[in-house]
Amino acid sequence: TTTRGPGFGRAKSVIVVYANGGQSQLETWDPKPDAPAEIRGEFAATPTAVPGTFISEHFPRIARLTDCVTIVRNMSHDDLDHGTATYLSLTGRYHTRKSSNPPASPDDFPQHGAVLHRVRPTARFPYSAVNINGPAYVPLIVGAGQNGGFLGRDYGPLLVGDVHAKAVGLPGLPPQPDLPTVRLDARRSLLESIDGFTREHDRGALVGDAEGLYAQAYRMLASSRCREAFDLNQEEPALRDRYGRNRAGQACLLARRLVEAEVPWITVFFNHNARGQDVKPRDTDFYGWDTHNDIFVAMKNHLMPRFDLGFSALLEDLEQRGLLETTLVVCMGEFGRAPR
Repeated sequence: TTTRGPGFGRAKSVIVVYANGGQSQLETWDPKPDAPAEIRGEFAATPTAVPGTFISEHFPRIARLTDCVTIVRNMSHDDLDHGTATYLSLTGRYHTRKSSNPPASPDDFPQHGAVLHRVRPTARFPYSAVNINGPAYVPLIVGAGQNGGFLGRDYGPLLVGDVHAKAVGLPGLPPQPDLPTVRLDARRSLLESIDGFTREHDRGALVGDAEGLYAQAYRMLASSRCREAFDLNQEEPALRDRYGRNRAGQACLLARRLVEAEVPWITVFFNHNARGQDVKPRDTDFYGWDTHNDIFVAMKNHLMPRFDLGFSALLEDLEQRGLLETTLVVCMGEFGRAPR
């Protein structure tokens, strides 16, 4: 028998805030104010709530919250492409085509949330894992490592897209007045009969996958608690403003609501594109952290203000509601940048 140390294993939920494209560590969490200009970059460092700890000047709100944060500055790996580095980050495994940008495959390793659903599924919510503001594009295709992989679609996280664009984060859940329970049950019975016939004649894996997805969908429809979790309109307008009225900010707000609904694993793709500024340079929602010659302009004017607002709001909100003690918040990306 092993004895757990003080404070070990208190988390009931995990929120992964994924900075798609890879935040440059020198411009965010690990500035080098004493380094030569060509290494430290254009941004200054600012002191934080923890004496002796400095972060970027463009994270003023986060700087006030660093007593709630542990900054890990010694992580590294040797994968050289955003696609397979994202796969490594989300699955914990190197891809067989290391340093490349492969599409998703049924043979992929499963995302961490899918593994959790396989080994310790929750009974409190239809899904053990939810991906918000996804899928993540790396850079223009859906990156590998975001689903159930070889475990199958039954174990894949629930995918929720842009929750800022619609009144309810997951449309279709509110009960329909013209669809009473008896009619819904009749439709489900008919569907099961059709699937049974198809399974008997087809013997295909797709029917099995569909059955699992149907079961999860019916559990979602049957749970008022589940339906309410996705309704951001239940929040005060001032709090929604505090998170930021944009894709990333509202995704962070939904993550907090899912923690309250006792979802154990939540992944927020803070930006759904690794480098969407090449496609829509005037739309901040499309900007990703894969910055090159545009690093200082993109980060200062587009990426960092929204991140400082949304991520600090998430930490503050969780703390004020007493949820930070039982929620592990992990902010990460696939890599940073070299000094020059």
